[in-house]
Amino acid sequence: MRPHLLRMTAKYFGRSFLLRYDAQRQYLCIEASALSIIAGRTYTLIASLPTGEQVTAQCTVHGLVPIKE
Repeated sequence: MRPHLLRMTAKYFGRSFLLRYDAQRQYLCIEASALSIIAGRTYTLIASLPTGEQVTAQCTVHGLVPIKE
């Protein structure tokens, strides 16, 4: 799979954000100012191919976890 053919979208409260592929670093990214990551919220990630195939994943960000020393 060539990464430039993969369209990755993050969804948050009905808004969609397109993630861009950084070929030099070989990962997907988005400007930090475009999307706030907030504890307790659920985010959706959608990967789509030009053929129409897609896969969806969700992640809920948990709050701070106390560290026992």
